[in-house]
Amino acid sequence: MIAALSFLENWLPPLPADAAIALGAFVTHGGSVTPFGVFLATWVPNVVGAMAVWAVSRRFGRQFFASSMGHRLFSEKALHFVETEYGRFGGMGLFVVKLLPGARAIAAPFAGMANVSFFGALLPMAAASAIWYGVLIYLGSWIGREWHWVKEWLVEARWPLGVVGALVLGLLVSIVLRRRHAARHAAPPADD
Repeated sequence: MIAALSFLENWLPPLPADAAIALGAFVTHGGSVTPFGVFLATWVPNVVGAMAVWAVSRRFGRQFFASSMGHRLFSEKALHFVETEYGRFGGMGLFVVKLLPGARAIAAPFAGMANVSFFGALLPMAAASAIWYGVLIYLGSWIGREWHWVKEWLVEARWPLGVVGALVLGLLVSIVLRRRHAARHAAPPADD
């Protein structure tokens, strides 16, 4: 299941692959599967999935985005921007984008549309995925191994964490309400 999710997250980014992978790493402390086994079952399918997206995007991406539906999603100007930025930052830019939560999913299709070579796409995306999943699996495995300590810490920290959470939520609600209020009062009067 972990392998399938890590492959498919390249095609369907909202999939909860990272949560399943972390859970898989969490349970490695007790038995037959090692953290390295979870890493390989995650990393290899993820890289294969990313390169499949790269290949499809390289072959059909420009045609799709030239269509009326594709043009609504991604303009020619935006495609030119991606190509320019890849020319500017190269593989390092692709590596960094593949490490960013939320932006990871765009690395492979944009690399394909920007006509990045096979190895120019493979090496930075594989390295970034190795780091991303290596850290995620290490943390999940560590939490599983040290669960008794983590559970005690969470019990002791529940009140301070609850207070901090309530303060952050209150701050966010306050910001949203202020922006709405400012937007209502800044709107120009309607012409009669």
